[in-house]
Amino acid sequence: MDEELKIRKEKVLKFITNNKNVLIYLVLFLIIALGAFIRVQPFDKLIDSTTGKYISIELDSTVFLRYAEHIAENDVLYNIDKMRNYPVGVFIKDMGIFTSYFVAYTYRLFNLFIPNITVQYVDILYPVLATIIMTLYLFLFVRRVFNYKVALLCCLFINLLPSFLFRSLGGSSDHDILVMMFMVMAFYFYTVALQSKKLRNNILFGAIAGFTTFLSMYSGGAAQFVLLVIGVATLLEILFNKLEDPHFYTYFSWLAVFSIFIQVINLKAGILGHLNTLSTMPAYLAFGVALCHFFIIKRNLFNVNGYIKDKIPRGVTSVLLTFIFGSALFLILFGPNFFIDKFNQVISYVFHFYTSSRWALTVAENRTPYVVDWIGQFSLLYFLFMLLGIVALFYDSTKSLKIRNKLTFLFGLFIFIYVFSRYSPNSVFNGGSTLSRITFYGSIILFFLIIV
Repeated sequence: MDEELKIRKEKVLKFITNNKNVLIYLVLFLIIALGAFIRVQPFDKLIDSTTGKYISIELDSTVFLRYAEHIAENDVLYNIDKMRNYPVGVFIKDMGIFTSYFVAYTYRLFNLFIPNITVQYVDILYPVLATIIMTLYLFLFVRRVFNYKVALLCCLFINLLPSFLFRSLGGSSDHDILVMMFMVMAFYFYTVALQSKKLRNNILFGAIAGFTTFLSMYSGGAAQFVLLVIGVATLLEILFNKLEDPHFYTYFSWLAVFSIFIQVINLKAGILGHLNTLSTMPAYLAFGVALCHFFIIKRNLFNVNGYIKDKIPRGVTSVLLTFIFGSALFLILFGPNFFIDKFNQVISYVFHFYTSSRWALTVAENRTPYVVDWIGQFSLLYFLFMLLGIVALFYDSTKSLKIRNKLTFLFGLFIFIYVFSRYSPNSVFNGGSTLSRITFYGSIILFFLIIV
C-alpha cells in the first residue's frame, strides 16, 4: 500500500514538473474567472425600470456612458459639454474622455459579432474586461520582476481587495480601471525594454510603453504615477552610476513617444504643461540628467572628468550640472515664482491633500490617507506586510553595497516615521502638527545625510 502511494506521488510530482506552465496559467485563469464572477454580480440590478436599458452604477460613470452613446452614433465627441455648468458648458477635451471612446469602439467591435448588443451593456461590461486585461499584464509584469508565485499572489490580491473592487465593479464605468489597465501595460512593456539585450527591442518596447503611458494619461490624471515612478527610478540609477546605454535608449524612446502624442493633441498643455506639473516634472528632469550623464560624463565631452578627477561621483556630477542648467531654463520658461510655487505644492501634497480645489476634493481618493484608514480598509496584518515588503525590496535592491544592513535599518526607520506621522486625525501625529512635521523632515534629512 505504501509502495503504491509512493508511486502515485511520484507520478503526480512528475506531471506537475512536466506541465508546470500549464498549471500556472490554469491558476491564473481561475483567479481571473473568480474576479470576473464577483464583478458581474450587479448586472441584473443595473436595469432602468422605465426604459429597460442598462445604466451605470454611479453618477460619474453615467457621464462617460452619455459620451460613449454620442460617440457610437456620431464617431467623435463634442468639445463643449453644454449639460455641465449650463448654459456656458465645460471644455471636456482634457477630462479623460478616452474612456468613452474605448467603450464606444468596443461596442462597435462587439456589434460585428453580436448584432443585438447595446452600448449600454458594453458600458457596464467594460470594467470587467479592463480588469481581465489588467490582471493578465500584471501577472506578466510581476513575473518578470520577481517570479510566478509572487505574480499569482499579486493577481489574487488585486482581484479580491474590496477597496479596489469599488472602482472595477461591473457598471462602474468611470475612467479609473482603464487608467490602471494602461498603467500596468506601460510598466510591463518598459520592463521588457529594460531587460532586452537588443537595441531595437529597447527602442521598440520603450516606444510601446510610451504609447500606453499616453493612453493612460489620456484616460485619467492618475497616470502621472507612471511618469513619477519611472522618472525617480531613473534618477536613482544615475545617482548610483547604474545607467547603462540600453537603459538610456529605452528611457529616450519611452519619453519621446509619450511627449510627441501629448504635444500633438495638446493634452494638459502639452510638454510645457507637464514640465510645470510637480508629479510629471521628474520624468523630464531625469531625462535631462540622463542626457548630461550619457553625453557629457560618460563620453567626457568638454573634458569634464578631467576637472572632477573622481572627487565627486559621476552620477552626482550629472545631477548637479543638470540642476544648474535646468534651474536657469525653468527660470526663463516660468519665472522666479516657479520654485516657490513648487515648494509650496510639495508641502501641501505631503501634509495636506493631493489637490486643493473644491471640485477635486469631492473625490475621496484625493484626500491624503491616515494609517487608521489603511488598517480599516486592508486589515492590520496586510498593512504590516506592506511595510515589511517595502523594507525587503530596499534590502534586496542594495545587495551590492557594503553598508546594506545599515542602510536598510535607516530606510525602515524612515518609512516607519514617515507613515506614522499621519497616524490619525485625532492624534498628535495628524500630519499637520509641529511634531508630525519635525519627525517627517527629520527622518528625511537624517536618511540622506547618512547616505551621503
